[in-house]
Amino acid sequence: MKKCAVIGALGIVFFGGCLPEVEISKSKVTYNGIQQKDSFSHVKAFDLTGYVVGIHKNSNIIEVANVETKEAAIEFSEKRNDFINLAVEDKFVLFENEDNEEYEIGEKIKISADKTERINHLIKIVIDPAVTKLTAEK
Repeated sequence: MKKCAVIGALGIVFFGGCLPEVEISKSKVTYNGIQQKDSFSHVKAFDLTGYVVGIHKNSNIIEVANVETKEAAIEFSEKRNDFINLAVEDKFVLFENEDNEEYEIGEKIKISADKTERINHLIKIVIDPAVTKLTAEK
């Protein structure tokens, strides 16, 4: 058996046996119906009904949060309260406004897509979404 030395986080050297090298496949893996391209991209049906809470005109990105009311959406857009909880629960997403559609803060919309990508550990961007504006409830 080949001997190896490993330096730990505190600078402590550990000695022991090495495992043989293992070749890692670069092919796509399917698990529970999700085809995984990399650690941040998933092919999976995605639907969200929520309110527009942010508009980035320079990058043409729209932020949507699944909050209870239009008033809650407007408050969220100003204060960003509860952002982490919404993002962790996949209730906050971004999408690129490729059609240059006009949106307003507090406008209720439904987003559907086959693919999302994580742009960091919290935030998802919806790829090629079908966006439907919903009329105000009376």
